[in-house]
Amino acid sequence: MTQTVFLIDRTRCLYAKSLIDKAPPDHVMQIKPMTRTLDQNSKLWPMLNEVSQQVEWHGSFRSPHAWKQMFLSALIDADFIPGIEGEPVNVSNRSSTLSKERFSELIELIYAFGANHGVVFSDVMPKGYDDA
Repeated sequence: MTQTVFLIDRTRCLYAKSLIDKAPPDHVMQIKPMTRTLDQNSKLWPMLNEVSQQVEWHGSFRSPHAWKQMFLSALIDADFIPGIEGEPVNVSNRSSTLSKERFSELIELIYAFGANHGVVFSDVMPKGYDDA
């Protein structure tokens, strides 16, 4: 059985320690930084959709998935391997493994790109906007 414990307070740390104390010798314990938050992930796809609808790239509008791969390639050193037909395939681009800090960098990269390409993001109010 696999268990994930988020070490966000003393109680959870003690619980994790109790799991280690009970674990059989043939198991592995791994501690790593938390990856992206749910808020970060739920922000990513609307942003990618907006870029895909507003920016034409090399002659066509690209899918949100294609934009995700392009932004990740700009952020992370890519690992290309030959594909089945000899084409280059990037096997390193996964946002699910990014730390919260790196995911924030990804979001900021998308905002910066959008600012340079006239993208209007729905979560950003225009300057001078006042709904009163």
